[in-house]
Amino acid sequence: MMFSASLRENLMLVLGCGLALFLLVGCVGDKFNKQIQEDYQEVLSIKQKTESDFLKNKPVKLKWNQAKERMLRDNTSYLSIQENYAETEEKKKKLLMTEFAPSVYSFVGLSQGLTSLADISKDDIDARFVVSFRIPNPVNLYAKAYAYELQLYQLEQSLELNRRRMISSLYTYFMKERELSLKMEDLKRLERANSSLSLDRKIAHSMQIEEAKISLRWELVSHRQTLNQLLSTPGANWTLDYTTVPELSYENKLESLTVDNGFGLLALRMAAVNLEASLVGLKNAKWDLLPDFSVNIDNPNLYDSSGSQSFDLEQTQMYSSFSKSYRFDGTLTKNIERAEERLRITRMRLASEMEAEAIKNERVFFQYRALLRERDAKEKEIQVRKQLLRKPQSPTAILSSWNSVRSAQEALRQVNQRLLQLDLQFWVWDDAAW
Repeated sequence: MMFSASLRENLMLVLGCGLALFLLVGCVGDKFNKQIQEDYQEVLSIKQKTESDFLKNKPVKLKWNQAKERMLRDNTSYLSIQENYAETEEKKKKLLMTEFAPSVYSFVGLSQGLTSLADISKDDIDARFVVSFRIPNPVNLYAKAYAYELQLYQLEQSLELNRRRMISSLYTYFMKERELSLKMEDLKRLERANSSLSLDRKIAHSMQIEEAKISLRWELVSHRQTLNQLLSTPGANWTLDYTTVPELSYENKLESLTVDNGFGLLALRMAAVNLEASLVGLKNAKWDLLPDFSVNIDNPNLYDSSGSQSFDLEQTQMYSSFSKSYRFDGTLTKNIERAEERLRITRMRLASEMEAEAIKNERVFFQYRALLRERDAKEKEIQVRKQLLRKPQSPTAILSSWNSVRSAQEALRQVNQRLLQLDLQFWVWDDAAW
């Protein structure tokens, strides 16, 4: 079979392009393997450095304000929310620029075939640059701007809630540091008391002390690791100065925790976002009944290589129109009815949530008052037991009395811990405190 010269040239060109593409794809595997190996080595070095830092770094004291500033600056979860807010705010600022900005299109064509590429001249190239101006639909533009405002408001409330919860979580770490410090002091006292026991009781009691030391050691390691995660400081060895935290107690402010005094306003603002989203959905469904208003600008080519047209603003023409296609199957009416139903459900859900929240608050206030009474009772019990320790007793009786004190102190610690958790809940939703 004989092929013409032009056909052979075309076949060789196609085969050459195919071979080049084949070689290009073949290189992907090698390139990927090399890159993933580099990534692996980087991850491995990060792992080794973190483990080394965790074992070697000396303790560094961190005060409350320092820890809070570091956390809000470096916490990765919080930074992600901030970045999302910043991106949305930037989109809102550029809305008008994006909607009104002209679009530039370029068209390039060849009048010669593939067999004569070597003979192409500028006369064979047809190039045009066109600028398209567009005026957006005012209704749609307003809807987009309003949607951005709603999204920004929602992100702002979410950002504030996350900030409060993070600070509340940081507060628990400072309190945990104090608790661990007290546990270490208790262990030292037990070791001193153990030295005065008989040999058989000393052996048994020493085993209990060693178990307590191991438990405390792993508790300290877990505390350090989760704190580093919150502060985004892997490998660090922080010693939290719990004496610098602000005092937190709603014992004398429980009755003032009302909406009028700013309690729960953030939750109401977040609920208002859900209501407004449903209202916007209803407005959009109603606006869908209106015809679309469009403005088009017919302008000449910005550049035409053929020279048949030159750019002239006087040749620019503007066209405006109203258009709307309607389907007589009740779709638009049904959309409005669905939006109204969603709004009704949203309002019913909000009412139910508000009722549940009110009952929850009453229950929490009741629990808080009960814990205060239990705390006072435990403190009195500890005072009585400590007074008994001052009386002359045998070493065995002293150890027994001291165990009773420790048991009461542990019960008091648990009560205070539960009180602190409720205080932190109140703190998060108390706008007046922020």
